[in-house]
Amino acid sequence: MPLRLLLYIARLYEKIIDNKQLYSTRKMSIPRPVFIVLYTGKEDFPASKVLRLSDLFKEIGWYDKIALEVEVTVYNINKGINPEIEARSPTLSGYAELVNNARGNEAAGLDRNKAVKLAVDFCIEHGILAGFLKEHGSEERKYVADRMELG
Repeated sequence: MPLRLLLYIARLYEKIIDNKQLYSTRKMSIPRPVFIVLYTGKEDFPASKVLRLSDLFKEIGWYDKIALEVEVTVYNINKGINPEIEARSPTLSGYAELVNNARGNEAAGLDRNKAVKLAVDFCIEHGILAGFLKEHGSEERKYVADRMELG
């Protein structure tokens, strides 16, 4: 994840920085990135964990200084894992409920697409992310079904 985010931020900086500035002698100011990932996987994962790019570096032995670092804080937002985050963010709490509901539907024997559709319908019925899901429900169903670790 840190390597992926390093590549993303480099491409973003390329888009927002005028190439002439790169060769100027004047100090430029760039936006400070904050890297946060929200984990909804099924594997055991702590409530939060910091991942570092430097953990991927090969040891070269004679030089121990780290010249480049990217830190990514990963928060596990699965239902019940981070109650303080759920309490502070109804959106993340609702998303955790959506994923949890979809997993439960799939565990009950429904195919993934049907499991996600029923989870979206349940959330709308119960006022969980209702406005967002009414507007983007079909997109969200596809996103959850394609990318979430439900099975």
